[in-house]
Amino acid sequence: MVLGFLVEPGSATYSILGFDPETGEIGGAVQSCVPTVGMVLHGEGDVGMVAAQGRPRPEYGRAGLKYLRSGLNPLEAVRAVHAGGFIFTPWGGNKYEMQFAIIDRKGRAAAYTGPQCPDYAGHLIGKHCIAQGNLVEGPLVVSGMVYAFENTKGPLKHRLMAALDAAQANGGDRRGMMSAAMLIVKNGSQEKDGVILDLEESMSFNPLAGLRRKLSAPIKKAALKEVNSGYRGLRN
Repeated sequence: MVLGFLVEPGSATYSILGFDPETGEIGGAVQSCVPTVGMVLHGEGDVGMVAAQGRPRPEYGRAGLKYLRSGLNPLEAVRAVHAGGFIFTPWGGNKYEMQFAIIDRKGRAAAYTGPQCPDYAGHLIGKHCIAQGNLVEGPLVVSGMVYAFENTKGPLKHRLMAALDAAQANGGDRRGMMSAAMLIVKNGSQEKDGVILDLEESMSFNPLAGLRRKLSAPIKKAALKEVNSGYRGLRN
């Protein structure tokens, strides 16, 4: 467990952002070998959500939301965040080791995976979702998340949870597991920043199990079995 504190926040991480057009919910879910991985997710109802990982600075997440709020689309926002990014982070890395994804209030998405992110690193855009990972076992970790999200029925929180389970089933984070988090905001919500769900399980040998217990309605195993039969073999 001590080794987890030696890893930069947000490195060796996989995450997914998704949108439910029927409910107006925008959500994100993430798992990593570092504690308090919830810092990766930044969201605001009627704006969108950002997942900043791979040696991130909190400013990147806030900047992504600011650019969306100003009227930029996700691709323009990604480019603006990278262009204005700090060359060096407090952990000694540079912005070319950054990885961040953005999804807006309409479900449009874009991402940046820096050329110096540790292998395997990549991202994949799906229908109303985007997944990314760095220092993960391989491309199936990322493509499995997209498949699971697209093929799981039910509330957004269930679909996000299924995506994390799919990523872990395909090898997940190469350095192990320590924390997981989920954040959901809603367009039109009167809650602060539109947040309707904010969960985190930290300092755990199985944070996904802990996160699932914290959800109001656990995902049925039958649904997961159906998803697991499909996402293997996909490539991004």
